[in-house]
Amino acid sequence: MDDNFSKLVDIAYKMHISGKLIEAKDVYEKLLAVSPDNLDVLNLYAQLNVSLKNFDIALNIFNQIYTATGLEEIKTNIAKVYIFKNDYQSAVETLNEIHNKNIESLRLLALAYMKLNMYKEAAEVYKSFIDSKGCGGFDLYNLSLCLKYLNNIDDSLKYAISAYNHNNNDLEINLHIASLYEEKSDKENTIKYLINASKFSKNTDILYRIAVLLKQTGKDQEAVSFFNEILQIEPENKKALINVAIIFKNYDKNKTKEILKKLLGLYPNDIMVLFNMYVLYLDMLEYEACCNIAKKLINIEPDNYVYYSLYADALVDTYQYERAAIEYKKGLKLKPDDEMLNIGLALVYSYTNKDKEAAEILKKFPKSQTAQRDYTILCLKNKNLEEVRTDFFDWNSAFLTADQIEKKARRMFYKLNVGERYDVSEELFAYIQNSSSNDTLKNYSQYADKRWKDEEITGKRVLIYSMHGVGDLLMSTRYINQVKEKASKIILQVPSSCTGLFKHNFKDVDVYSEDSVISENSYDFTTPFLCLFYNLNKSLKNIEFSSGYLSVDSDLVNEKSKLDILKTNKTKVGIYWQGNPSILINRSIKLKKFSPLFNLENIQVYSFQISKVDFESDDCKSSYPLIDLAPYIKNYADTAAFLKNIDILITIDTSIAHLAGAMGIKTYLLLPYAAEWRWFHDTETTPWYDSIRIFKQKNVNDWDEVILRVKNELSI
Repeated sequence: MDDNFSKLVDIAYKMHISGKLIEAKDVYEKLLAVSPDNLDVLNLYAQLNVSLKNFDIALNIFNQIYTATGLEEIKTNIAKVYIFKNDYQSAVETLNEIHNKNIESLRLLALAYMKLNMYKEAAEVYKSFIDSKGCGGFDLYNLSLCLKYLNNIDDSLKYAISAYNHNNNDLEINLHIASLYEEKSDKENTIKYLINASKFSKNTDILYRIAVLLKQTGKDQEAVSFFNEILQIEPENKKALINVAIIFKNYDKNKTKEILKKLLGLYPNDIMVLFNMYVLYLDMLEYEACCNIAKKLINIEPDNYVYYSLYADALVDTYQYERAAIEYKKGLKLKPDDEMLNIGLALVYSYTNKDKEAAEILKKFPKSQTAQRDYTILCLKNKNLEEVRTDFFDWNSAFLTADQIEKKARRMFYKLNVGERYDVSEELFAYIQNSSSNDTLKNYSQYADKRWKDEEITGKRVLIYSMHGVGDLLMSTRYINQVKEKASKIILQVPSSCTGLFKHNFKDVDVYSEDSVISENSYDFTTPFLCLFYNLNKSLKNIEFSSGYLSVDSDLVNEKSKLDILKTNKTKVGIYWQGNPSILINRSIKLKKFSPLFNLENIQVYSFQISKVDFESDDCKSSYPLIDLAPYIKNYADTAAFLKNIDILITIDTSIAHLAGAMGIKTYLLLPYAAEWRWFHDTETTPWYDSIRIFKQKNVNDWDEVILRVKNELSI
């Protein structure tokens, strides 16, 4: 009988451990029918019921065994059942009744505390046995989790690394360590452990986190490889495609356009896709396309005021000022106090000579730096520098710092709610145009501590640096000698293309290029060139030194005069037609617009255009009787020498106009309908330079009429 009973127990147990649970259950029940108080069979039968998730049956049996034996190890089994039943409080109470807890019971107690979110208690239990031989990587991992929840990131990371050393092939441990490094803003190590995790799971969420972090750390090509890995798994993954498109925008805009068009085909009404297409077209100066995208955004969400602003902005860029005003006003009906819309409308009013209306709007935003800047420009346009001094900050403080520009752009982007919708970082998707002016602001931030405002500079050393465009620098150069009369020493920091010209004109002044490092001990005050108007308390209603204040080396002038291209009896006319395409696009003119001038008798036209322009091909340039001076010009001194060798310069609003005016060269300045502030409301002459005559558009974007007037003047 006993032998048969033991054999049946063995048979049942083998069935049990081999997974034949129902068969084992039948045998255990037959055995218990014969011997209902057999503790060994009861224990096995209870464990079988745990496997079958018959937790209440198992719990009753274990309690029966404990009552009969008083063994604390049975308490451990009872606690296990409570944990399986998600009754963690009962598990804790049961385990705390055990006087001599072993590692297994301690591990269960810590786990139960974790399930109850009692992380401090769980951590203390784990620490009580963490150094014992039975401790494993899972215990270290759980302790690390508890410490993370307790915001003890450094200790959490220490135990997580220990868990990793036990098992570096565990997906969860690698992800956990990555999250801890992310908490510490350590992107390099976050990437490292996420890449480890990706080896065990090609989860697209993990791959996406890696790619985004790589993008944030400037590793664009590596980021693209991970985004492409996502696209191999999910070819239409929207977030991955958008990221790849944005990355390529810096290298290959046509590739970006191709990807975004694919996305538009897949998601024709997706806000994120449309917005990024808008940004791309804006970056490529395709403003008509921007208008179309903005109209589509409005159709999708007609109550979103931001889209009216985007549409109006694009209309401004296409010189459709009246239509832009209508769209700004539509947006303002939805959000009357929106700064972006109000300032946009004020800008349109300024462009259309409604300065009073523009000023009324801008004065509503005294704390807005953008409004301050625009109001400053409006005052300057009306020759009212005094009001700028008293009512607003000085000229330079009206410019946003690079960080402020970035934050403002992010806020604008997040108003669209696209970042929140797609759970992406601001850093990755922020719409920020990396213009040279922003870089310059960053480069000269170290000069801010010694800014010259109203201080007395007699006997002091003054550093004057170029923070804006070369035209601003040349225009302000007229006041350098007045600073020299007061200061004991002057240091000039200018673009490298200007150093030769400035060294010739200011022989007793230290002239450095922009990339030079100037010791802080060598100056007492700093100021940008353009701020000299403020520093010297100048009035725009009585501008000094308009008859010319710069010269060029006569030997260089003679050297240029000997070139065969300048040997002609015709009137030598220089032209310049394209400026930086990302700044004041309305000032530039297509070369073909100048064609009426090329066939005038006794006129030889010379191109001073040295910058590469995207608007017209070299074929167009070579098809006209135009002599190109670009191969002979390396810097502004060369440009100045050629200006001395021609009879007249015809130019758009760019630095060469200021150079010619500063030298007293006869110049025809072609201005758009909405010209920059420095030309005020003048239409024929300018107080800045006696030698400059203005030819300004009478109608928006109408250059033909302007060129006709110039032609008639040249024909006289």
